[in-house]
Amino acid sequence: MLYSSLVLNRLREQLFHIADTLRIPPIALAGVFIVVFGTLPVILIAIIAFNNTQPQVIILVATPTPGGLPTAGVLVQPLGGAPTVGPSPTAPANPFDVGGTIAIALRRNGHTNLWGLTPGKSGLIRLTAGPWDDRDPAWSPDGKRLAFASRREGNWNLFVLEMDSGNVSRITNDGGFEANPSWSPDGAFITYEGYANDNFDIYLVSAKGDTAPMRVTYDPAADYAPTWAPNGRSIVFVSYRNKKTTPDLFLYNLDEPDEKKAVVQLTDLNLGVDEPIWSRDGKMILFSDADSPLNLVYTIQVGPGIARPIEAAQGHRPVWTPDGTGIATAFNQNDREFVAAAALGAWGNSAPVAVPVDGRIHGLAWTHAPLPPLKGSIAQASSVSDAPLWVEKSAKNSTEPFYNFVNVNDLRAPYSAFSDRVDESFSGLRFRVTAESGWDFLQTLENAAIKINVPLVPGLPFENWNKSGRAFDFSVVNVNNNFAYVVRESIGTRTYWRVWVRARAQTEGALGEPLRRIPWDFQARFSGNPVSYDNGGAPLAKVPSGYFIDFTTLAEDYGWARVPSTDTWKTFFPGVQYWHFENRGGLTWAQAMREVHPANAFATATPFVTPTFTPTITNTPTITLTPSNTPTATYTRTLTPTITLTPTSTLTRTPTPTSTFTHTPTLVPTRLGIPTITFTPSITPTRTNTVPPPTEEPTATP
Repeated sequence: MLYSSLVLNRLREQLFHIADTLRIPPIALAGVFIVVFGTLPVILIAIIAFNNTQPQVIILVATPTPGGLPTAGVLVQPLGGAPTVGPSPTAPANPFDVGGTIAIALRRNGHTNLWGLTPGKSGLIRLTAGPWDDRDPAWSPDGKRLAFASRREGNWNLFVLEMDSGNVSRITNDGGFEANPSWSPDGAFITYEGYANDNFDIYLVSAKGDTAPMRVTYDPAADYAPTWAPNGRSIVFVSYRNKKTTPDLFLYNLDEPDEKKAVVQLTDLNLGVDEPIWSRDGKMILFSDADSPLNLVYTIQVGPGIARPIEAAQGHRPVWTPDGTGIATAFNQNDREFVAAAALGAWGNSAPVAVPVDGRIHGLAWTHAPLPPLKGSIAQASSVSDAPLWVEKSAKNSTEPFYNFVNVNDLRAPYSAFSDRVDESFSGLRFRVTAESGWDFLQTLENAAIKINVPLVPGLPFENWNKSGRAFDFSVVNVNNNFAYVVRESIGTRTYWRVWVRARAQTEGALGEPLRRIPWDFQARFSGNPVSYDNGGAPLAKVPSGYFIDFTTLAEDYGWARVPSTDTWKTFFPGVQYWHFENRGGLTWAQAMREVHPANAFATATPFVTPTFTPTITNTPTITLTPSNTPTATYTRTLTPTITLTPTSTLTRTPTPTSTFTHTPTLVPTRLGIPTITFTPSITPTRTNTVPPPTEEPTATP
């Protein structure tokens, strides 16, 4: 049975419509094949097209409909060039069956580098290596090039890795900050976020790096995280230009030269909108919610007016599968990282397929192209193993306590000591923070170790890890004086805080990176606003300018983990605990205490009052408020400020410490022993809030 001329004419119209949608020049018909499945005749049409000299093979399927006319659809996507726009194939049962290559920005041993994962195969292949950070991977449309942001030459710039040869080339060379690249559909240009003159904006640059970058947005609000639309004529990005304390998605029409007319707002949400990415057909945008306690991922339909988000997945760093039928995310469960994937619309109905990954995922990108044979820098990186960041040297005693407290040189704290089991990790962290921020943030602490007979702050947990020598509290003066900021993060039902330390050098971005999220202002509790009082503060009015280092991530690299706030933190300031970090080393509190204290020196608190009228004999000693062998605690002035129940109002400060260093630490910390850091003079904030007289009349912060 043959199709009539009417059928073939209708099919011809659909073919040219698809060609016009794909933006390809006139196509050449390579062959027509008729296949009969039972009594159903099916026409297979093979087309060879050329898009910028790149051959594309497209197979179309024409099947009869009840009306007698065939329906054409794209069966196989083009081999190179722009992503195919059209009906997507049926989602496979296992999203990883799509194949291709997943690029992962993975943080291990204190640095973030790029790794390759082939779905269906075990193990990762290292793509880059070095004592720097490589992140924000983005595949070119043909999967042969990988763009990424890196600090390998000092400042954050954009680089391109040629997968076939392993060659790496730099495509930006600015003194500021460049990150989050996204390719144009033809692979000729890259859009990215750039930070200059204290503001984030969107830029374009040639993928070859042979032209100067072109600035796209000029709005004073922060514009960042751009991603190029499949049609090639628009870019979606995240921005605070809605005048809120939460960002939204905006669309920039590249055909409109006037920015005010070119930019259209797509969402109006009270979410931490971030990491947008287009679907392959250009109809939807996938994005994450950085403020979600459940790490929710949403999709929106792109169209006129404000879009309504639809929950689509869980995790962060979301990407589409190469065929456009599924979503993959970086998923964290029980403090273990996974690359998880499921078909679009299936996350709520069934568990996603997950691949475990060792390390912290800081970026994902998925291409249809397989990983080629390893050559050049890729072959060299694949065999590199990172050395440990520090080596803990401990001397074990034959009897209890098994380990001693060790004093740390040049540390200002009421008791400047740590357990011998973690003192090298603290010194390594201190050295690293000094090297990356330019000043000794950890020289002054509210507390290092706490002696066992010191009374605790009422309302805080009885199992205090400072008494085991495995915790520290940094000085809150740094936050009060804007030398550091904290960003609120909700995980499940708990509240955590991410600490950002201001870099000493602020001119060219040689240290740190700009902030994207608005920090929390605890002083807002005293503004007279009842909502701010009930919430324990409020977000700042805008994102602070300047460059900062992610102290929370660096602390985690060296084994020091942040802790959640208590449930009463909004009304009980000591329960905030953004200043508190612990290195538990997999031990229980009792085990950690017995390492540095004899068993009879501490006791476990009784969880409830015994119902008997007579005391019950137990094998554990009771808690004595006044030790017999030490004097009573006196509240004398110490070298460092203690944590107060309510932070005091402070004057507007200069953004960076004013002391001058005569020594710059190296970027690679000593891996053995205790690093010794000598600075002349110290820049540590003093006990009081007094600063040098400002050049202008200071204004008091409410």
